[in-house]
Amino acid sequence: MQTVVQPASSGTPTPSAAPAVESTAVLFLPSLSSYQRQGSVVTDGPWEVLPSTADSGLKVAEEVGGLTLDSDISDLTYVLRPDPDLSDAANTVAELASYAGRLYLGYGDVAGNGGPVDILSYDPTTGIAVRELDDVPEEQTGGWYIAPDGRLYVCGVDSREDWTLGSFYLLDDLGWHKLRTVYKALHMKALAQAQGVLYAGYASDATSPVQYPFVLSSHNNGASWSYERLDDIACAASNVDDVAVVWHGSESIVYAAGWLRTTSDVYESWLYRLAGGVWERVYFTGAFAGFQPDELFVYGERLLVKGQLGGKVEVLALDGEVPVKASFLTDRLASFARCATVDGYLTCILQDFVAESRYSYSVYQSKNLVDWSLLGVPSLPKGSVPISLATAQGRFYVGVRGGTGSGGNASGLYAASNTSSEEGAEYRSPVYDLSQPIAQGTLFFEASEPAGTSLRFQVRSAASHDELAEAEFCGPDGEPTTYYEASGESLWSGNDGHTYIQYRAILTSSNSTLAPVLRRVVLLTRDDALAQLELVTQSTDCVAGEGLSLTVVARSATGGVLPVDAVVSLEALDAESGAALKVSPVELSLTQGVGTAQVVLRRAVPTQLCATLAGVSACIQVDVQPGPVSALAVSTDLSVPQPNWSAVGVAGAPFGVTVIALDSSGNVATSYTGTVTCDCWQWTAADASLLTYTFRSQDRGYQTFPLGMTIPWTGEWNIVCSDVDHPHIAGSVTVRMDAASEQSE
Repeated sequence: MQTVVQPASSGTPTPSAAPAVESTAVLFLPSLSSYQRQGSVVTDGPWEVLPSTADSGLKVAEEVGGLTLDSDISDLTYVLRPDPDLSDAANTVAELASYAGRLYLGYGDVAGNGGPVDILSYDPTTGIAVRELDDVPEEQTGGWYIAPDGRLYVCGVDSREDWTLGSFYLLDDLGWHKLRTVYKALHMKALAQAQGVLYAGYASDATSPVQYPFVLSSHNNGASWSYERLDDIACAASNVDDVAVVWHGSESIVYAAGWLRTTSDVYESWLYRLAGGVWERVYFTGAFAGFQPDELFVYGERLLVKGQLGGKVEVLALDGEVPVKASFLTDRLASFARCATVDGYLTCILQDFVAESRYSYSVYQSKNLVDWSLLGVPSLPKGSVPISLATAQGRFYVGVRGGTGSGGNASGLYAASNTSSEEGAEYRSPVYDLSQPIAQGTLFFEASEPAGTSLRFQVRSAASHDELAEAEFCGPDGEPTTYYEASGESLWSGNDGHTYIQYRAILTSSNSTLAPVLRRVVLLTRDDALAQLELVTQSTDCVAGEGLSLTVVARSATGGVLPVDAVVSLEALDAESGAALKVSPVELSLTQGVGTAQVVLRRAVPTQLCATLAGVSACIQVDVQPGPVSALAVSTDLSVPQPNWSAVGVAGAPFGVTVIALDSSGNVATSYTGTVTCDCWQWTAADASLLTYTFRSQDRGYQTFPLGMTIPWTGEWNIVCSDVDHPHIAGSVTVRMDAASEQSE
């Protein structure tokens, strides 16, 4: 369920055989004199770098390649209090993650038990926050992690449920899922994935079940965990404070930092790394002897390790096996919760000692950890402390622990404010030399315009490059005081007959923390230039999650291929309901009028696949079938005491279970015929009356077992069902078994 939290102040031609390009033209050839050769379809954007003709008040929003208003981290504006019903401490935004165009907030108060909290995201293009999962039973959330497969994870830092198991939450194509599977993980701290294996960092209040240092690893996406031995040292307890993966091309190195308690009750910090399939300890010697690692942060191919050395905070940069002191970070007592990778730079909020336990905070960035540049000094209420840092849509956001702000409520999310005035900032396009004179042209653009922002265009044209320099920019009525403000508006008829054209875009905002984002502009300079798009596939059947070869052809009014270099937008819709579906990629590039891509669709439903360029669209219907089984979904018929809590049953009383085979996209794998067996876990598997079942073709991947399981013991238990021949195909559900007397009270 999603709840809004806070608003801010053509044709469908039938595909035919693969086409051939019928003609050629000189297109988009850069000129030394600031103009470009172009055909009758002019395309500009997306942008990887800021064009030289853009005002200083503009910047590129990297996620979408759009032009947007620049902002200043020294001028922060308060935009969001995560939960007005919680204390100021619980509204501390301790961690931020930028994912799928949204900003995800980790907040709460683990020390003061300030929960439950929500899984909350903020849309930087609209200024609206959404509670994606309400009242999760945690005092705090954090440890955001984006896995190589594109899934988003977040840890439950301190459960409000029984402390038998720890929880984490996973966002995939089907939405959010709770996995309460990590035994005695009182505080889930971190997750990391490499080569399909998930690793967990956590703090436990229990003695370890094995007497050697270990890291928890899962080969079935967290349904169950193994104790992966790190070395032969004997110990009474072992904890993992942090895990991280450093990628060197396609090769990965997994790091785990934590501590162990020896049989003589001596505590020892450690750092291990997994390279080439073997765990090995990283020893710190020489000047770093006695270094006690704590937090890990990945920057490119380097691992930054924060810890203690001689009673002081130290930061080491580990590149391969050689540690190097990161002096600039060390001298400012850096906390990794305040760092992010931005535009290829390591960007950190750092603190400097002022006097009497007071600190000042500044934002610095570096590419080599040696040379640092100051970005700004965040403006915050007195006593407030910046805790986290992230960027989204080209804007900095800072999570803050409150001080003495208005009403004592300064905790929350802050955004960098626009640097431009309300008059906005301007971008001027290159000058385009067309292959044919303008005849009834049209201006199209793709952009987002939040409330309080605007995007306006003007166009000028002439018969020669020199004449263009003297021409005025004007709107659709030929006046210099009017503007094109809607995509698809016809160009002023006074442009007809000209062969040189240029546009300008003006971005404005009356809201200091919101801005329009211009992603692409298309000038269709002749009304007969682009008549249709043609979509061609080798088959109209495909498998969810697998590539479908799609060719898109731009055609002119005469039916020939229009030799244009452009980008078409792709969209997928449920053919029956019209609901939008995920499609990847969302764009396809045309070269000389033809482009091909491997398109991935994930919902196993009849699907309308559509392509659009400059107001011209075409669609084909594709029948998407489920893929092979990848995981199992396990659920029970037990009652849930509160939303997002574990189901509750009676020890010794049978209950019903449903097992569903799923493909990698979450569709029911209707062809599954494997054998499934279920186990009952805490630290290890325990005997219980569970089930083993071989799916039949008529089950179509779905089977319910009324009164199919019985667990004779009280407490929390993780039921793990897996394929007998392929244990990585698995799923789990957590249940709490009460005594019969407890149920009757």
